[in-house]
Amino acid sequence: MAVESDMYNLQPIAVGAKVPDISLAEMATAGLHPLADYYAERGLLLVLVRHWNCIFCRGQLAELHTLLPLLEQKTRLAVVLPHKAEYLRTRLTGRYSLSCTVLCDPEYALYKALGYGHMRAADAISPRVLVDGAKLFLGGHIVGLPDGAIEQLPGVVAIRASGMVSARHQHAFASDYLSSDELIEFAGLAGS
Repeated sequence: MAVESDMYNLQPIAVGAKVPDISLAEMATAGLHPLADYYAERGLLLVLVRHWNCIFCRGQLAELHTLLPLLEQKTRLAVVLPHKAEYLRTRLTGRYSLSCTVLCDPEYALYKALGYGHMRAADAISPRVLVDGAKLFLGGHIVGLPDGAIEQLPGVVAIRASGMVSARHQHAFASDYLSSDELIEFAGLAGS
């Protein structure tokens, strides 16, 4: 996929900055809601995913499925995927099912507004990425044909109830995901 060159040079939103005022469709209803609706009461752990067919994203969704009760004790969780609601409803099942809010961003509007740009091809296929991918494959996750921008760097943003970013992580390469302990720590920072 061809990517605008300026998409490589975005700067992720700074800690202490106010999150952008963006509205996204919720998967469950396909209705548009402002991001503030999700963080206003308890803060929000916002997990941005590259695309559904990414093996690393599937691994992360399965982990979120397992961690959800622990994370939601601390704050609210919302997962952002760059797909339309109808597309996701048929795929987020079984070990990938999420009882939390799933937001749809097929135009990558929130990714761009948060400054989460694209990686270079070398960051998508490196020895570390291949080893990490093999581990996930042996764990039963499969990779499918790209159904999103494969260069998109996902990330995690902890947002306090005030709308201020208390922590953020932009993945540096394809398999760079926060560990379970780091996700729980970020959830605590959002809920504090």
